[in-house]
Amino acid sequence: MLGRGWKFTLRVGVWVTVIFAIVAVTVETLFAARGALMTVNNLVVILGMLIAMINLFFRPPPAVPGMGALRLGGVVLVIFALGENLAGLGLPVWPQGQEVIGFFFFTCCLGYAAALRIAAKEKKLLAIEAELETARRIQSSILPERAPQIPGLDVAVRYVPAASVAGDFYDFLPADGKRVGILVADVSGHGVPAALIASMVKVAFSSQAERAEDPAAVL
Repeated sequence: MLGRGWKFTLRVGVWVTVIFAIVAVTVETLFAARGALMTVNNLVVILGMLIAMINLFFRPPPAVPGMGALRLGGVVLVIFALGENLAGLGLPVWPQGQEVIGFFFFTCCLGYAAALRIAAKEKKLLAIEAELETARRIQSSILPERAPQIPGLDVAVRYVPAASVAGDFYDFLPADGKRVGILVADVSGHGVPAALIASMVKVAFSSQAERAEDPAAVL
């Protein structure tokens, strides 16, 4: 939700937190000094909140659903977290232990923003599915409706594309009452671009009716 360019600062914040956690746990374990680095911890939290707010307000990605809710939740969380950590630095704003309220509110806002984002992606997915369905209908329309009727010859066709829209294509070019030209083609790639190339092959092949007796000339 915060975009790509400024994720670097968030990663730095995460690594600083991880390194500090390792150092703090080691120090407190070896020297039995519980809470010895709590002041540093409070400063790390305050710095992390500052970095997060800069990303949230000054470097947001364009058109992110729920950004307003995310900012509101972030502000509330920062207020409660600052109060908690300022109290740890000896600057009490209100009694400690209230940070969980801000975190709960932020989690609700984050869930709301995530739900909006999922809904937006679902809408885009439905639009893509509608376009693919149109492409499937177009592709089906360029395939022959029926096999040619040649005395003494039975032709059966089964068309099962590997993808929803593919570049597989076949067509018939009757030469006379006794012969028929058959084209079986597979366009490189898959999806809508391959189906479009197949439709071009259909037009080109159909225009060679007068050369049906000469496969080399047709090609």
